[in-house]
Amino acid sequence: MDDTSGLSTLQLGSKDQPVLAKRGDDLRIDWGHLCVSAPKSGDTQAKLLPASLARQCFAANREFPRMKMEMPRAASNAP
Repeated sequence: MDDTSGLSTLQLGSKDQPVLAKRGDDLRIDWGHLCVSAPKSGDTQAKLLPASLARQCFAANREFPRMKMEMPRAASNAP
């Protein structure tokens, strides 16, 4: 997590960033980062956890647990 100008920010992206490594027609961008930010306040929390667990907690109106996840992590390597 990176704090910038009163924002709590999470950044997601691939380990390798092959900027302009491919050429040709009908290619898709496979590099870059997704950043999600929210104003910092007393009740702002940023947590990273598996989607299935997040859905279970949200549906049951439970607090999201604090987890230690190994990074970098392959998208296919979900718990």
